[in-house]
Amino acid sequence: IYKGTSPNPTTLYKKIARTSSFSDSENTTRNDTLYYRLTAKTVGNLVSAYSNELKTIAHPAPTLLAPTNNSTKTSKTPSLTWANVPKSNSYRVQIATTDNFNTLAFNAVVSDTVYLSPELRTNTTYFWRVRVESTNPARSSAWSSTFRFQTLLDQPQLSVSGTAHQKINLAWNIANSSGIKSYRVYKGIAANNLTLAFTLD
Repeated sequence: IYKGTSPNPTTLYKKIARTSSFSDSENTTRNDTLYYRLTAKTVGNLVSAYSNELKTIAHPAPTLLAPTNNSTKTSKTPSLTWANVPKSNSYRVQIATTDNFNTLAFNAVVSDTVYLSPELRTNTTYFWRVRVESTNPARSSAWSSTFRFQTLLDQPQLSVSGTAHQKINLAWNIANSSGIKSYRVYKGIAANNLTLAFTLD
């Protein structure tokens, strides 16, 4: 196998046994065009002409920036950002509710390093990752590390269910109550001057 950063490489890169495939797992050239071609050789030292040439780019996995890993109180429509990978044209972004990405919430291909997520569920843990995308999946980069974030809690919707003999009955509902362990009730005689009155576990 011959490899180089210019067409028609003549520098021998690897000698391999009889096989029909090779994985260049030792490659250290990133974000640059690589050229490969090979010859065949018999036990009698007869050498074939060069094969056709393969042109490709080895991209590193993108570096995720925001939301940071294990962040909380994240917007329902977070702006996912990652560092640019030189000479890349597109990225695949995945958001899932499981860290093995078997349950995808969104799966998109974008040309920028920012992805404004569609609306997610509140009070929910999500995982996200990015890779450089190629029309040939074999030439896409490895996936980035996986980051985790949790979206904001819904605001409780409060109502007065009734009053009698100076007793005020409050009621409320919340769209997603998963994981909630307590509520705090604030009270005051001015709208912007409330103090904590009760904690309900």
